Amino acid sequence: MAVSLPQIVTPEYTVQLKSIKTPVRYRPYLVKEEKILLTAKESGDPNDVEHAVRQILRACTFNQIDIDKLPSFDIEYLFLQLRAKSVNNVSELQYECRNMVREESERTSPDDDGRCHGTVKVAVNLDEIQIQVPEGHINLIPITDDITLEMQYPTLSLLQDVMANNPESLSSIAKVVARCIKSVCEKDGTVHEMFGVPEEEQIAFVESLTMSQLEKVQVFFSTMPALHHKVPFKCEKCGYTETLHFRGLMDFFD
Repeated sequence: MAVSLPQIVTPEYTVQLKSIKTPVRYRPYLVKEEKILLTAKESGDPNDVEHAVRQILRACTFNQIDIDKLPSFDIEYLFLQLRAKSVNNVSELQYECRNMVREESERTSPDDDGRCHGTVKVAVNLDEIQIQVPEGHINLIPITDDITLEMQYPTLSLLQDVMANNPESLSSIAKVVARCIKSVCEKDGTVHEMFGVPEEEQIAFVESLTMSQLEKVQVFFSTMPALHHKVPFKCEKCGYTETLHFRGLMDFFD
């Protein structure tokens, strides 16, 4: 007679995201989900990695939230918490010391760039990572005396789409800005919601801004909430010290 294997009870946790008022339940990702992530990373395609991350987040949050609508920083923070509970709350990183230790006259070969190149291991406690919100950050941007833009944060899929298509071009910038304008508010109280407006019209509106007005909008993006953590760095080979700044999800794993 066959004996059924016991069921493994997976622990559950809660996390508070910036864009959602109520705590979100989640569980660690399982071996089968780790395989999905590794396969995506091995492909070398950022779109595969993004798809895998969203797929895993949906499963591990019991499909209780719309992952596709979360701001990019909440996606990153949620995945960081997931990784801490699934694998280890400490990420071991390895860096090469780039401190200049030899003058040009002291170098022994054409390949000698004068730098230390010592290997430094850095341990980052993922439980200490928080989303930092810069002082003065606002989502209401007055572009004239009569018109104010209400902004919303970009999603991970939007940023991935832009990064894959010349992110520095004005057309890419216009697309991101257009997709992140929630509404256009007039001084008399009239509010024009962007939802439902054709993308061509949204982009045309952004392209009608002056460069100085666009710069005001770009401040919203440059001061967006983001993962940020500082870790002291010391090279045992040459004694060089500095503070490493980690910003964004991939900094904590590369």
